[in-house]
Amino acid sequence: MPEIALNLKEDKIIKSVLLHMLEEFEIEASTQEEMLRIYLKQIIIRATRLWKNQNLGNLDNESPREIEFFREFSRLVEIHYRTNHLVGDYADILGVAPKTLTHKFKRFDLPSPNEVIKDRILLEAKRMLIHTSLSAKEIAYDLGYEDPSYFNRLFSRKIGDSPNVFRKKYNEGKNVPLE
Repeated sequence: MPEIALNLKEDKIIKSVLLHMLEEFEIEASTQEEMLRIYLKQIIIRATRLWKNQNLGNLDNESPREIEFFREFSRLVEIHYRTNHLVGDYADILGVAPKTLTHKFKRFDLPSPNEVIKDRILLEAKRMLIHTSLSAKEIAYDLGYEDPSYFNRLFSRKIGDSPNVFRKKYNEGKNVPLE
């Protein structure tokens, strides 16, 4: 799932909208549903704007075609991260060379396509470690890794703990990186 970090101003605004939503649930009015939709729309629009700023960086002033290219890459990663782990897989789908794809990201000072792919895989791995009882080995297979030890090394290198230690720390209430 795409994630955003809220700055203090946005955090205050979102909390305010959520409070308005809670108040709306207490009002028995025929317009309640419409009002809740409006509040939800505000949250979605704000979240989308923040995501664009946090993930598209210098693309703000680019042509819609360029922005759409990066959105399409992100969409493809969301769809295929369990099966496609290589930049070349996505470059093929997009009809460009892997080097061209990497250079596009570098030109706009964005994380490399490989980082985007690995980060999405690891985000799902963390979600599964927290919300399922699957073993690290089962999670590795579920995420398309035929070699669980490779997955464990990747996870450990990027997250700082092995999958099992990450789960244990989370279950003990210790601070673990969730993004």
